[in-house]
Amino acid sequence: ALMKIERNKFAQYIPIKKTLEALLKDPIVWQEYTKSVDDTTAHVLNDVKDGSVYKCNALFMEPGISLKLILYQDAFEIVNPFESTKKKYKLQCW
Repeated sequence: ALMKIERNKFAQYIPIKKTLEALLKDPIVWQEYTKSVDDTTAHVLNDVKDGSVYKCNALFMEPGISLKLILYQDAFEIVNPFESTKKKYKLQCW
């Protein structure tokens, strides 16, 4: 849903729960997510699961499946070179 935040400022809300539900319903995505990984290279970090924070977290030590997410945010500017004023537009993405 497109929301107007302030004058000339907009935000696009993407519901994370519905997005994840749709993604994980795909059999190929689910198979990749739930497959076990061979831990023969203990000195190499290949995944979030290899890190000490993950290994020491009580939630992830419980049997069963828990969803591990990495949330990322970045900001960048875009410019339309064909406009006479060449305005800059700042975007923030999550």
